[in-house]
Amino acid sequence: MKRITLLCCILTAVGIYVLLYSGCSLDYAGGTGGGNPGTKVSIVADTGAERSKDNREYDTPLPIQDESLVLYAHSAQIVVQRINFILDDSEKNDSLLSTYTGPLTILDDSVFLEGPFLFNALNGSCEPPFDTVTLPEAKYKGLKLAILNNDSAFMEGYSILFSGDFVLDDEKHNFSIKLSNEDDIKPFLLEGPPVLINEDDSTEFRVTLNANHWLDYMDLKVDYLDDGTITFDPISGDLNIDKSVDANIYKDFNKAVRLNIMKSGSLQILFHQF
Repeated sequence: MKRITLLCCILTAVGIYVLLYSGCSLDYAGGTGGGNPGTKVSIVADTGAERSKDNREYDTPLPIQDESLVLYAHSAQIVVQRINFILDDSEKNDSLLSTYTGPLTILDDSVFLEGPFLFNALNGSCEPPFDTVTLPEAKYKGLKLAILNNDSAFMEGYSILFSGDFVLDDEKHNFSIKLSNEDDIKPFLLEGPPVLINEDDSTEFRVTLNANHWLDYMDLKVDYLDDGTITFDPISGDLNIDKSVDANIYKDFNKAVRLNIMKSGSLQILFHQF
């Protein structure tokens, strides 16, 4: 079995994580097998730049470019309701899993953890933390993340939040983009070649979201601001894209950006020396 520390991350606000998920503690240690050096799962927003396997520092603010603007995200967060570790379909897994006596749920083709979990894509943190999670020793081939809206005062019924600033016509504006889960968007699934994780390995599941593609095929200035379909706040001058925007415009924008974010993801299962 494998001990997993989820060094989480995809979308951040400042200092409210514990308040948001207070009382949601994880204590999944236990099960068969001895101790191990530990495994990390990280979900990180990046721009596709080449990085060393052990480099866990990420640039902030994070540049997100559309057809005519560059937005600099200072905050990027996502709520994941359930994390599924996808098992490889193999006879070896049957024998390994038959000896597992730990508290995690093994359902069909995956081992899952129920949240909610708040991932911060800019600094690699997650609330609640995953320091005591132990997975069954088995062969894994991917992750599936159920990204859902959260009704806390902080998330305001959204599932993804990112915010920062940008310059338009020599004037600096703040922006916030709040994305809501839609029924037609399936859980985020990432798969790779199957990897056997045993009690002696130090492993990292790393999901990298390439921010260069989050606003693909979009032009905020031309398609939304120039024609007035989305406007700046008349008092603060901020650009706020949320459910207060016209319902049809928001629905199309929300779906396009969410799909871009999900499609930008890639998964590596890496082995480390800790």
